[in-house]
Amino acid sequence: MLHGWVSDSPFFTMIAIVADNTFNYVRSHLLSINMDKESQNRLKHFAALKSKYQATQYQDSSPANLLYLILRKVDLGIELSDLEFNWLQEHQLFETIEIIWLQQFKMGESKRLEAEFSHLKAKYKVAKNWESSVGNVLYPILWKLESENSLTDSEVKLLQDNNLTQTVAIVQDIKRFADLKEKYQATKYQDSSPDSSLYKILKKLDTEASLSDYEYEWLLNHELFEAIEIFEKQESARRAKVIELKSKYQASQHPDTSLSGQLYQILQKLDEDKKLIYSEIYWLEQQGLTETIAIAKELERKREFIALKAKYKASQYQDSSPSSYLCTILKKLDSETHLNEQDINYLRQSQLPGTIEIANEKYASILKSKIVSGVVLSNLEVDWLRNNEYEDIIILAQHKHFAALKRKYRLADPSLPLEPFYAIMVKLEKKERLDPKLVLQLMEENELYHGGEIALAYLQTRGRVL
Repeated sequence: MLHGWVSDSPFFTMIAIVADNTFNYVRSHLLSINMDKESQNRLKHFAALKSKYQATQYQDSSPANLLYLILRKVDLGIELSDLEFNWLQEHQLFETIEIIWLQQFKMGESKRLEAEFSHLKAKYKVAKNWESSVGNVLYPILWKLESENSLTDSEVKLLQDNNLTQTVAIVQDIKRFADLKEKYQATKYQDSSPDSSLYKILKKLDTEASLSDYEYEWLLNHELFEAIEIFEKQESARRAKVIELKSKYQASQHPDTSLSGQLYQILQKLDEDKKLIYSEIYWLEQQGLTETIAIAKELERKREFIALKAKYKASQYQDSSPSSYLCTILKKLDSETHLNEQDINYLRQSQLPGTIEIANEKYASILKSKIVSGVVLSNLEVDWLRNNEYEDIIILAQHKHFAALKRKYRLADPSLPLEPFYAIMVKLEKKERLDPKLVLQLMEENELYHGGEIALAYLQTRGRVL
């Protein structure tokens, strides 16, 4: 009832209308103030962006302008469209464009750094398990290597300490390439990669190897005339060498003077003291170069003699002629043939004690093998062992012989002593007379059985039969 009464009262109706009008006014005023403040902020923001991106020459300061939208997008890192770039160009805001380009370039810098690091790691063969972070100490080293083509000793050591052997090998190749370019006056060629054709060519020049037609043309095409001149001097020297080798190895009658010919390759091998293979000997035979073949065979014999001297400690012996008596001795030694007294005396006269020692050891080893295989040594062989103080082998021979004689004379007792039974059986083997007192004593002491093989053999030697 009260509400109805209030609403029906003219007085209160008037008060409500006044209040509504006042509220609307205040709200409108406040909204107007806020809008003015936001507008002012936009104007200030636009001015700041124009200053930041060097667009102050653009006179229109209205935030409704397209430039405000463009600069706001740029400041938030949002990529611009071609339309927006075209608008900036139309309004000659070139400094603004340059700043925007640099800023957008910077936005992609992290990815570019990672891509460049990945490329350098692949190029310089860094192991895949190496950390990929661009903050890694390896990145500046690889960058320096790429830009300066050299590293300090400490930087190379860091690579070595981290087992980057392939990378170190590339660094060494780059350094060698630079040195070769300097040596052969090819520094104007800028590429420093070891994969370059020039590096392969310069390595061949450094070993004085012949260049192919392609390699020669490559130098011509790149105008490396100093390197060509050096090569041509080498070629001239090699041609003179062909003539010299043909004379030295009795092949002057052959017409071939080519550096790439078979004859030069063979003569080079001979001059480098290398062994010719069968096909090369056969080629010389086909060409009728018999004197060259004879020289090759003589050189081969000389090499064999030198190898034998090294093997048998006779390298101090000056004469390397295969016709030397020492060569004959060493060949006998190498074929397991026993050296006679004359051979040993020659070695003594030549002051080759090491060779004598080897010869003795080899012969002693041969005699020991004979003993182990059951062969009884001759008196001469035993005397040789005794004269050369191989008592251990003599004892081995006696024990092996004793065992065989025990089997022959049926003496099964394993505790049977070597003496005097070994001496008795050896005399029986030689059909020599035994000491009757010793035999009878052994029989009386039951060391020998009256009906045993030794007793029977003894009686036979006495001409008696039980």
